[in-house]
Amino acid sequence: MRRAALALAAALAAAVLCGSPPDAGPPPSAFGRMVASVGWIADGPVDPRTVGALIGIVAGRPLSEAETGDTIRDLYGTLLFSEVAVDATVLDDGRVSVLVYLRRAFRVRSISFRGGGGLSERGNCETSFETEAAATQIRH
Repeated sequence: MRRAALALAAALAAAVLCGSPPDAGPPPSAFGRMVASVGWIADGPVDPRTVGALIGIVAGRPLSEAETGDTIRDLYGTLLFSEVAVDATVLDDGRVSVLVYLRRAFRVRSISFRGGGGLSERGNCETSFETEAAATQIRH
């Protein structure tokens, strides 16, 4: 009885570690499918007009590698974002829903030192970063 339980536990562990069954193929490609919706999520406030103008992926047109690459390049090119990711989910009807994730690039606006003496002395250094609630925009 104990051997059977151990064998069952080993089989279950192997199934979990190996993932999906061998007959499950790769996920379907999103490229070439009609875009149902395009949206973006940022980790803080951004100008919606700027972001909207830079996203070249358009609902109602097929998703292309060129438009996806251009969107990523153009968003990085503003130097406003330190990370840009595009996620396309294939929907039940075969169309795709596209979501662009944006992480803002933070800049140090000022550094100030207090105390007498030069930089070699240990003093207080202040930096500040502005953070606000995440911004989200979805277009259909």
